[in-house]
Amino acid sequence: MRDINIYNTLTKKVDKFVPNEPGKVKMYTCGPTVYHFAHIGNLRSYLVEDILEKYLRYAGYDVKRVMKDGGVFITSGIIHDRVDMVCEKLEATGFEVIEKRA
Repeated sequence: MRDINIYNTLTKKVDKFVPNEPGKVKMYTCGPTVYHFAHIGNLRSYLVEDILEKYLRYAGYDVKRVMKDGGVFITSGIIHDRVDMVCEKLEATGFEVIEKRA
């Protein structure tokens, strides 16, 4: 496994990456915004997370990534459940939907 160094914005120093469990990394990340056109503001975080996952795998780590899909939207205090629409769009772009909660 390769050593990975990450810039810590809190301490403003470069720290060695040490996973909680040797050789394994668990990631919980936000998914892409799929209810409207993508733009650089919401695409950036998704790309960074995706690149980080791929690099960790390349470096030899066993990576388990769970992605939040953003299936509930809140507008003017009213909750609109759009799970089916979000899941359809995710599946159309190649994501596997494991569980739907309505």
